Amino acid sequence: MMMWEIIKTIYREVHFSMIKENPSIMNDPKKLKSSLKHSANIKWGVFLQSISYLFFGLMIAISILYSEDELQKAIFFSSYLIIPFILTLYSTALATAYLLSSKAVEPLKPLPLRNLNFIVSLTLLVENLPALVFLIPASLALGNPIASLLGILWIFSAILMGHSLALFLQIKFSGVHVGKRSVIKTLAKVTGFLLIAGIYFVIQALMRVLEKNIEIIAPIFRKYFVAFPFAASTVYEPSKSLVLLAVYTFPFLALYFYDLKKLGEVLGGIKTYGRVTTKYELTVTNPIIAIFRKDYRIVFRKNPYLGTFLSPLLMSIYFIYNLAKEGFPAMMTLFSIMGISVLGLVMLDPAFAMDREAFAFLSSLPIKRREYLLGKMLTVSLSPLTFSTILVLLSYAFNGIEALFLIPFLASPFLYSSIGILYVKHKMKDDRIELPVFKFYDGIVILALSIVPFVIVAIPIFLLGIPKGYLVSGAVVLLGALILSKLI
Repeated sequence: MMMWEIIKTIYREVHFSMIKENPSIMNDPKKLKSSLKHSANIKWGVFLQSISYLFFGLMIAISILYSEDELQKAIFFSSYLIIPFILTLYSTALATAYLLSSKAVEPLKPLPLRNLNFIVSLTLLVENLPALVFLIPASLALGNPIASLLGILWIFSAILMGHSLALFLQIKFSGVHVGKRSVIKTLAKVTGFLLIAGIYFVIQALMRVLEKNIEIIAPIFRKYFVAFPFAASTVYEPSKSLVLLAVYTFPFLALYFYDLKKLGEVLGGIKTYGRVTTKYELTVTNPIIAIFRKDYRIVFRKNPYLGTFLSPLLMSIYFIYNLAKEGFPAMMTLFSIMGISVLGLVMLDPAFAMDREAFAFLSSLPIKRREYLLGKMLTVSLSPLTFSTILVLLSYAFNGIEALFLIPFLASPFLYSSIGILYVKHKMKDDRIELPVFKFYDGIVILALSIVPFVIVAIPIFLLGIPKGYLVSGAVVLLGALILSKLI
């Protein structure tokens, strides 16, 4: 009973640490109360996540049920086994990082707890219950009781592999990384965030590949059945499957016991890795660029801001998924670029909120309001501009020269960010730098204003067609972005 209370306390502290990094929640008492009730409550948090992953698991189970033979069922099951492994690896690594930063374990160290490391590990494993729930329906859909039992054992093995490997990486490499390795850590964080956020589309894409290419994939699984996750395709061959299960489980079980012994060293304090030069020289930087660079240093150091930075892609991922199926046609890509640019306006509030803690220092600097606002315009524009550029390149790869007409529309992130920044400027009372407070109606007004460029761009395209319509609308977007940026 006492162990469960400790686990609940550690879980609550870790998730409260996550909540504290999100300014939109901390500045809204209602959101804060709701987050503490659900996210920081171990029963609610795990239950809600498990329900969402159970939905994905049922989709896979249905595809297995409709498979023609046992080989296809086994291939479907084993192919998805990589997802619980990745989910556990990512979830354990993320929770451990917050566990260290929150120092939730510090008050427990003086207590006579011989198994503190195990309790911490168990708390982190609780985070991974949704990964277990995810493939339970698929294992039951295998139809054969022995195969289903082996399937469940393979799920446990995949979770053990992900958990023990994540702990090992934290033991060896946890801490603050500076220099070149901090870039690698940031890229890994971005990749993991996108993978977890886009899990539905990963599953959908994997389903399509498996269904269309099962005859090609089957020989590969037969040939490389020893490799993980292919090894789980042996669930209908109990003897072979048990041997392979042991081959993968016991080494990682040994690694897990090693992790438990060494975990105390990580809980002892955050270490610093890497090297940075101690020599520096003072340089004069354009204030606009300085604000932009400062913002993105914060973005890549704090997960909530990173999530906001990626939100234009995450919110439009369904449209990008459809674009990929159609081969990125020019017109669909064009309106997707503008849609991503509109969604980029969700960064408006966090772009200013990140200055709240150091606002007193910021307001003392010799920065003009126009320079400050232009810097924020670049901050809001970068994410949608990056994703829009990727879409144009993909459209060019699929459709050739026709995609070149899309290049002028890469100015749309600047057009929409200028609209948002001008609205913020309107909210400021005088020429001083102020942090705007956004209300619900502000979002409605900005959304209404963002519809205008859509209409203006659509009219020439539908009236004049290709290429005249693209040229006229592209010119409108470019001129609009230039004119509005001048008005800031």
